[in-house]
Amino acid sequence: MKALTLMGCAGLVACATVPQSAELLPSTGGGIALVSATVDSTDKLTAKAETDIRGVDDPAFKTRLYASRRDVLRTMTAQSDPNGQLAVLDLKPGRYVVVGAYTSWGVGGAGVDSNARQTFIPINREFEVKAGEVVYLGSLAFTLDNNERATVQNAWTRDASHLQATRGVQQVNGLVTRLIAPEGEVFRRR
Repeated sequence: MKALTLMGCAGLVACATVPQSAELLPSTGGGIALVSATVDSTDKLTAKAETDIRGVDDPAFKTRLYASRRDVLRTMTAQSDPNGQLAVLDLKPGRYVVVGAYTSWGVGGAGVDSNARQTFIPINREFEVKAGEVVYLGSLAFTLDNNERATVQNAWTRDASHLQATRGVQQVNGLVTRLIAPEGEVFRRR
């Protein structure tokens, strides 16, 4: 995966302390896909979801979006920051698929617990990335309890605030929103 170009940062120290105005720019000929994931669970320490994304046109492409109760989507608002991660994927033009997510929760402090739950939530939704395009695919809100599931949400306001807080991106020019499934659609474990 090619490195993401962020324009506008004067230096690493300046970017880390005071976000500068920046822009999301795909690599030459590529596009950017934005997708986030959050995790809600009674397990406040070890609950996590690993979303598997693969290339359809490029079968060699594989990546995972990791989100746990310990990750934070930092925002610019006074409200408490939600847990989760936002992936900024600089991709070649083509078709990709969100295969599903491997989830676990209820793991004890030693890493092994007889009550631990590990499941797979199939999603199997394709998306397309076009050259020069920045596409927002939405957010997968994972609920990890005795009925593990992922719900598709349009959380662009929160995710845009995260980009501003962490990368200095004030706005995303030409953003296209194509959620991987209709908002509110629920995917359940196998």
